[in-house]
Amino acid sequence: MRKLFIIRRESLGIGGAEKVAHRFVKAFSKHFDTELIHAGKSINGVRIQGTKGPSWLRCLRFAKSARKFLKKQEGALVLSMERGVPGTIYRAGDGVHLVWQKCKYSNGLKKFLNPMNIFLPTLEKISVEKSQFVVANSKLIQKQLHIHYPEISEDKFSVIYNGYDTTIFRQVKEQEKSELRQKWNISNDNFNLLFSGSGWDRKGLNLVFEIASKLSTRGLAVKVWVGGRGNQKKYKSIALNLGIATQVQFLGPLENIQELYQTCDYMILPTKYDAFSNSCLEALSCGCRVITTSQNGASELINESNGLAIDYHEFNYCEKAADHLASYSKNKSTFDSLDYEIFYGEDREINQYLKLLNLA
Repeated sequence: MRKLFIIRRESLGIGGAEKVAHRFVKAFSKHFDTELIHAGKSINGVRIQGTKGPSWLRCLRFAKSARKFLKKQEGALVLSMERGVPGTIYRAGDGVHLVWQKCKYSNGLKKFLNPMNIFLPTLEKISVEKSQFVVANSKLIQKQLHIHYPEISEDKFSVIYNGYDTTIFRQVKEQEKSELRQKWNISNDNFNLLFSGSGWDRKGLNLVFEIASKLSTRGLAVKVWVGGRGNQKKYKSIALNLGIATQVQFLGPLENIQELYQTCDYMILPTKYDAFSNSCLEALSCGCRVITTSQNGASELINESNGLAIDYHEFNYCEKAADHLASYSKNKSTFDSLDYEIFYGEDREINQYLKLLNLA
C-alpha cells in the first residue's frame, strides 16, 4: 500500500484545520498507508522540529524539518496543510496570508511588528510553487491565489469544498431536539443565536453582541450561546456595555457542538476572513440557518433559503443582520424546515482528493 503523509504543524489544536487533518488520516487510511506528520513527532528515528520558540520560529523550524524528512521518503504521496511544506497536494485551507494581513491591519506598518507577517508569505510561496497541485477550499480562495500567484498556471489550482462527518452533523427530529434543549436549558421562548469559533476578534463576536442588542431593543427575547475559546473577560465587558450581559452564555470549547447546531435558531459568524468556516457547513448540515460574511468561503453555500451573507465592510452590517433575524423570528412558522442536501459530505470530498492523488 502506497505511503501518504498528511502534514499539519499542530496536531492537538481545537481549530478546524487540526480536526480536518485527523479526519483525513482516518479517511485516507482506507486507501493508503497514511500517517500524520506534526511538530514533535518522532518517526523513523527522526524527530520533527517546531515545538519550541515563538510562533514564527516554530513555523520555520517545522517547515525546514518536515521538508528534510520528506525529501528522503521516495515514492510517498504528501498532502500538505502547512505553509512551507510543499507536497503532491498543498491544501490552502488557511487562505492567502497577504489577504489576511490587509484585513487585520489598518496601519500597514503595524504588520511588521509581528515576524509571522514577514515569514509566512515566503513559506506560503514555497508550498504554492513547489506542490504538484494546489487545492483551495472555496472559490474565494481560488480567486485570491490566482491574483497573488499570477505566474502559476490556472490548471494547477482546483476547488474542493470541505466535507464533514454526516453521522455527527445531521438534522434531528422534533423529539430529539426537545430533549437536547432540555439538556442545555435552552428555552423555546427565546430566539437562540449561536456563535461557534475561536479567535473571537477575527470571527466578529463583538458584532454578534451588537446584533443581539439591536434585536433586544426591538422587543425580542434573545439568547446568545458562545462556543469556543477566547477572552471572556473582554467580551463579558462588551456584553455588559451593550446591556445584554444576562442574555449571553459562554460555553467554552465543546466536543459536542453539534447539539447546539441542532437546537439553536441561527448561527452567526461575522468573520473578517475565513477560507471556509467548517462551523458554517456543520451548522447548515444540522438544519441551523447561518449569517456570515462574503469574506468567508463558506458563504458560497448560503442562499435565501438557509441564511444570509453580507459584506463585512457594509457600514450597516449589524442593522441588515438584525432586520433579517427579526423577520425570520416573526415569520419562522411559515419557513420550511431546512432540508440541506449533503453535497459536501466527506465521501464527495475524499473522492475529489483521490482523483488528484491518483494522478501523481
